Formats: sequence, structure tokens, C-alpha cells
Amino acid sequence: MYAWLTNLNWTNKFNQDWSMVAASGVTQLASDARNSLIVQRQTSPTGSLLVTYRF
Repeated sequence: MYAWLTNLNWTNKFNQDWSMVAASGVTQLASDARNSLIVQRQTSPTGSLLVTYRF
């Protein structure tokens, strides 16, 4: 295993067709990947916001 990650997602349905998904998380490098010379950041935050339409 070279990394672990965790995410938190939240979904809000506005009506039958429209919804929104918000997600945030963090990725942490582990073992040899963490100690590599090319690694600039061992922990990286992630996030996204999606608006969806169902048809």
C-alpha cells in the first residue's frame, strides 16, 4: 500500500431531476512513497462540487 485516503460525500436532491453532490477528502502517502525524493507533499486535500441533471 502506497497511500490511504478518506472521503466525505454529501448529496442534496433539489427535485426529481436536479441534485448536487459535494465531496471532500484527504490522501496521505505511506511507506516508501512518502520518503521518495520527488514527493513535495505527503498529504493532499481533495474536493469537488457536482451538479447533476437526470433525464
